[in-house]
Amino acid sequence: MRRALWAMAVCGLWACADSEEQATGDAGGRVDATRGQVLGDGEPTPAPAPDAGSTRDAQPPSPDRGANPDPPAVRLDGAAPPPPADAAPPPPPTDDAGEPPPPPPDMGAPPPPPPPPTRTCLYRSSAFDAAEREYDVMGASNERLRYTVPGLPAEGDVQRAVLQVRVHDADHPGTEGRIWVNGQGPFDIPANAAWDNQTHDVEVDVTGATRAGDNSVEFGSSATEPRTFYRISRVALRLDATVDDCAEAPPPPPPQAVPMQIGFREAEYTRRHNWVHRFCDAYAFTARGAEHIPADCDGAYAPDGSRQGKAIFHFRGVAEATYEITIRSRHTENRNPRGALFVVDGEGRRISQRTARDVTNDVWGRKRLAGDVDIVLDSTNENESDSVIWVRIEPVGP
Repeated sequence: MRRALWAMAVCGLWACADSEEQATGDAGGRVDATRGQVLGDGEPTPAPAPDAGSTRDAQPPSPDRGANPDPPAVRLDGAAPPPPADAAPPPPPTDDAGEPPPPPPDMGAPPPPPPPPTRTCLYRSSAFDAAEREYDVMGASNERLRYTVPGLPAEGDVQRAVLQVRVHDADHPGTEGRIWVNGQGPFDIPANAAWDNQTHDVEVDVTGATRAGDNSVEFGSSATEPRTFYRISRVALRLDATVDDCAEAPPPPPPQAVPMQIGFREAEYTRRHNWVHRFCDAYAFTARGAEHIPADCDGAYAPDGSRQGKAIFHFRGVAEATYEITIRSRHTENRNPRGALFVVDGEGRRISQRTARDVTNDVWGRKRLAGDVDIVLDSTNENESDSVIWVRIEPVGP
């Protein structure tokens, strides 16, 4: 009894009345210090009653502590303690856990393929294998020999362009004659005083004058000599260009196909009284004014005011081939506003003659011809003025 009282006194002294510590009675039992009950040996200690004033005992145990009510140990160095041996492994990360990895660096578009190599290619004129053509005029003239060189690459792909031509009787250096490439020039025809009645292959640098597709090469008169005479053949352009391959030369026309040309004085006319043949060697045109009567070399002009009629150019025995048709005429500002209608073997196309270019060569186009062919300047559709000097057909292919 004295021992129990002593224990209670000690608790009172140390303020442990709310403690769950137990004291042992002198009767061999135990004293429940929280209730003041004496328990016999072997009786389980009852769970303490909840203290209405204590919030600690009213809270349920933490769900992650399991059966172990002890708080986790805390290390003095601040590091997290090792997990218990029976702890479950952490769950795998979810798909959206954390920031996504950065995208790969932008490498841009793939590099372009390397440009084609620079090649040297020969582009032959459509009449390259045809017979040589003669040029013979008096004084400075607008008459020209015209060649077409097809299939050239774009100007930007050409580093150098050289005209190759075979010339006969070029014996007046600097004054033999002139060359135009696509209207650019003139370039001098190479000549040598020792080349009288001789044939030579010559070259002319024409870099910058070529264009993509078809190219025209024209040969004309001297600007100073009283007479210009030479013969031309084997016209071609040699290019240094960045191309994948050199274009194949077009097939040549058959050897029996030859150039043919008919002037306005050889043509057949309907309503001849509406046509002026100006001074017999200039040009023909339809008109209606009496002021042109003195200029007509035949005295056949007697206008009815309609300006209508036809000029028919008869080509006989044309060898079957593809031909380029060229019309030479005098352009003025008062020509037919719709264009002069030229009908080639039944196919009509109009050519504008309303420019200030004066005497001009116009290409009608290309057409396959054979046998007897008529080319007609048809001025019967409008009351307007049309003009013609000559019509020429030149073989350019089979």
